[in-house]
Amino acid sequence: MNYEQLEEEGYIIFKDVIDPKDVEYGLSCFSEDKKINYHKMKNYIENIMLGIVNKKMDWKCDYIKYRVSDKNNSADASTFHRDVIAQTEYRIPVFTCLSYLNPTVMELIPGSHKNSAVPFSELYRTYNSRKLIHINPTDILLFYGSMLHRGIFFHNQNKQSRKVIQVFELFPTTDILLRYKDNLLHVGGKETYREAIQKISEYSSTIYLINLLGYINAASGYGKLPDQYKDKNTLYLSSEGLCGRETVDPNQTWQTQNKYIIKYDTKLLDKNHKKHFDYYCYNKKIYLTSFIGLLFIFIIICLFLALAKKMKNKLRKNSISKWIH
Repeated sequence: MNYEQLEEEGYIIFKDVIDPKDVEYGLSCFSEDKKINYHKMKNYIENIMLGIVNKKMDWKCDYIKYRVSDKNNSADASTFHRDVIAQTEYRIPVFTCLSYLNPTVMELIPGSHKNSAVPFSELYRTYNSRKLIHINPTDILLFYGSMLHRGIFFHNQNKQSRKVIQVFELFPTTDILLRYKDNLLHVGGKETYREAIQKISEYSSTIYLINLLGYINAASGYGKLPDQYKDKNTLYLSSEGLCGRETVDPNQTWQTQNKYIIKYDTKLLDKNHKKHFDYYCYNKKIYLTSFIGLLFIFIIICLFLALAKKMKNKLRKNSISKWIH
């Protein structure tokens, strides 16, 4: 039943499956100065999170990378996106698994994992099928990495803290992971605008427009590289958004959070072709956002001027009427 739901809707949430004591253990992996004890966190991921997934799904799962953050992953998670971007119509069993250590809210678009490019005529209907998901610290969320989803950072529950463990490129078994590992092409992170976008994502009024454009961009098939930019074996791109990578130092207990921790060697998109990807996925979106934002301001000004003119004419008629009488 679980697998059928995962295939059809693209996600499944396991409710109240993590012991509260294990939640406390997960919280102990975070320090007050925004650092992570990755040695303890690995135990939380592999023995608690994925141990539960294995039991529920009858898997022996394995993963390529993970990321741990506390509210600071909003720069590349607050608008609709896909964790992996299909380059062909061939779908492989690659998933994302999340554990939130604070109550939180996410938005998903069920079924969107089946279609890497939504036709323009279907964009409105698909957007209206989005679903709000409430997640508690004892829950685990599992979904296809190619499904459209986003975090919500302006919700009251997320104002103070939003501790999350994200396991990416999760496969049902190690054998399946090794079979497809080299079919994933990873796009290194670019941290240029991270802090500014994190601030914007905390306000519903500002993130609304950006998310709408982000949805159109992600749903309509962003991230598909021209043939000359990839080899024929590439089935998916895995974008690392606006974050870099961290190597776990065995001699250091606490290290920087909100970085990708890599378990297996990965194929990286080279710098020259990454420029094309960045333009197509990010810069183009910024230009569109700026244009539509200016257009919106222009329309508001026009409406304001029209209203002012109407009020002026009304006052003028009233004054003439009083003068006649």
